[in-house]
Amino acid sequence: LVNISNIESPRKYNQNMDKSKDLMLYSWQITIAGIIVSLGVTIVFWNQMPPQVPLFYSRPWGADQLVSKFMIFLVPALTLLIQTGNQAIYIFTKEETLIRKLGSIVSIVSTLMLTLGLLRIILLIA
Repeated sequence: LVNISNIESPRKYNQNMDKSKDLMLYSWQITIAGIIVSLGVTIVFWNQMPPQVPLFYSRPWGADQLVSKFMIFLVPALTLLIQTGNQAIYIFTKEETLIRKLGSIVSIVSTLMLTLGLLRIILLIA
């Protein structure tokens, strides 16, 4: 016998889809806000920045961490790339609401970490 109490109803399925759609919308909103803040702060402090900025903290201390200040724009670009990848996952996983939700959460966390990291770097050097 099949236990039909474990089968999701179409109504509950649609509610889960709506929640993953809402989460995707929130992740886009947070990503766009993060990019605007990153670019805004970078532009405001652009003239106060030295020609080289420390961007790669995982490298050994010293000149290996330094890059041209133009490379600071990689951070908002990476944020957009992560969100775009998340959108692709969202499109290709029509019925996998867990994967959609996890992708959106990863995108939100990545955006926040990258934006806060960039703000920290700019405020330290400017």
